Amino acid sequence: MVREKYQIFLFNYPTGNPIARNAADLRDSLEWFRKTHDPKGRNPKMRRMVVLGHSMGGVISNMQIRDSGENLYRTVFRKSLDELNLDDESRGQIQRLAYFKPNPDIDRTMLLAAPLRGSAFASSRVGRLGA
Repeated sequence: MVREKYQIFLFNYPTGNPIARNAADLRDSLEWFRKTHDPKGRNPKMRRMVVLGHSMGGVISNMQIRDSGENLYRTVFRKSLDELNLDDESRGQIQRLAYFKPNPDIDRTMLLAAPLRGSAFASSRVGRLGA
């Protein structure tokens, strides 16, 4: 029944990558999918994507419907991007990871057991050791 109404697209990501990197890779994959399957933008259903994310997948799915503003960048850097002595490739990577807008093609997002407020495990001894 679900397959009759939806085209399922599965996104796998390496759990060892930073969250921002996986979220950027998902953004790129959704953009590739849209450009590949609806290059002229004529299929209105392509602008009604439903994204389902579980656990950490929920966190990166949530980042598809948010505007980062300066928040993510400011958690890592104190200087502005222009003040950093970076080559163009490094500057582009930082922009790709830290600055993003909501994907207008996503109509609905369902997040299952997503640790959006962090995890109690992160403040445990083992979690602090891992950090």
